[in-house]
Amino acid sequence: REAGNNAFNSCHMELAMRKYAKAMAYASLDESASEEMVKLAQEEQCHVLLNRALVTLRLKLYQDAADSCTQVLAMQPGSCKALYRLGVSLRKMGKQSEAKGHLQAVFVQRPEDLSVRKELSMCYDSFQEYFDDISSILPQATNESASHSPSEAGASASSSEQAAPTPRKTPAGWKSALELGHTGASDNKNNTAAASLLLKLAQEEKLPDAQFNLACYYAQGIGVAVDHDQAMIWYRKAAVQGHIKAQVNMALALVQGVGCRRNETEGAEWMLRAATRGDARAQRTFGAMCAQGRGVDKDEREAARWYAKAARQNDTRAQFNLGACYQEGTGVTADPRKAAKWYWRAATLGDAQAMYNLGCCYCEGIGVQQDDSKAARWFSEAAARGFAPNVQDPKFPSPPRISAGEEESTHQVQDVDEMLGAGHEMNALDGQDATNRAAEEWGEEADHHT
Repeated sequence: REAGNNAFNSCHMELAMRKYAKAMAYASLDESASEEMVKLAQEEQCHVLLNRALVTLRLKLYQDAADSCTQVLAMQPGSCKALYRLGVSLRKMGKQSEAKGHLQAVFVQRPEDLSVRKELSMCYDSFQEYFDDISSILPQATNESASHSPSEAGASASSSEQAAPTPRKTPAGWKSALELGHTGASDNKNNTAAASLLLKLAQEEKLPDAQFNLACYYAQGIGVAVDHDQAMIWYRKAAVQGHIKAQVNMALALVQGVGCRRNETEGAEWMLRAATRGDARAQRTFGAMCAQGRGVDKDEREAARWYAKAARQNDTRAQFNLGACYQEGTGVTADPRKAAKWYWRAATLGDAQAMYNLGCCYCEGIGVQQDDSKAARWFSEAAARGFAPNVQDPKFPSPPRISAGEEESTHQVQDVDEMLGAGHEMNALDGQDATNRAAEEWGEEADHHT
């Protein structure tokens, strides 16, 4: 189990799963075991299953996570960690009503835990319903919580120590985005009311999600005037509480000098924090910073290592960059087969530049068997997405009938300035991720969407 924990902390999820599987095997006993040994074995099994649930949540294997938590609850019906992770798993699978019951049970035991409140709020379509429910639960929760120690639930120490204030009603005349029938920033009449409510939640309840969303509102001028200084203040407040996306956006602002004095070194430190916690965009961007020596010493091997971490999480830009590293032998041993493999993975997820490079691989037989029909198919896919190659590239000559362009060489690793142009990503408090899902599927565009 400890080996699995170490692997998890190093973001080696598959290795962690293998270690936890071995731990479960070692913790199994036959029928001849004493009652005391059976009890000890069950306790160890619960520890392993809970850790495995955490790993499968990170891997987005939500049904597996739910199954692990269900096994724990069969042995320890009141396990707060199992109830919390089961609730999160069910919510991720779209089973809000089931998730709500489990998270409410956790809230009764841990009303002071802001992460529990956050997850529970995501099971509701409107703030009003959420506030009404927790207002009825709060008296019972206050009594129950006196007999429990502080929560796990993945919250930071600072957030778990904060007492939960009395829930507030939503502003008069508030309607949810679902009721209005639209959510776009340009036509949502609730923007001003939303900004006002976020300010209350950020100031009085110190909710990291509210602080982060409020920063995004200031950065984009949604419901308030654009104010990058205020955006930076609220990003920092959320980042200090461990909000990963706030850490990433604050790092980008520091590197670009938006809302603050430019400080690439501090920006790299915050980007590394988010990357170490498994955020794919942070891993890819920190890799680019290492590749170009932005805020850190230039280190191509370290850049390739971070690209690989993000690539395994299906970040298409990281997959493309890793393919370019293997093609050029930058930070890794040159390997055309691996280059083609990573181009293929990014291309199948919709990255147009990777589609073009993969087409060139098939055209020239680089890392794959030469195949003109497959080359034509990938060139066509790239062209359909508007990609225009640089025909002066000596490594990847263009296919016929493509006119010359001025674009950057397609085999080069994506420039860090392109990555650092990423916009602000918001977490909607009602549980609907405000980042455009379709854009997220097609790689880098999600980074520019608010």
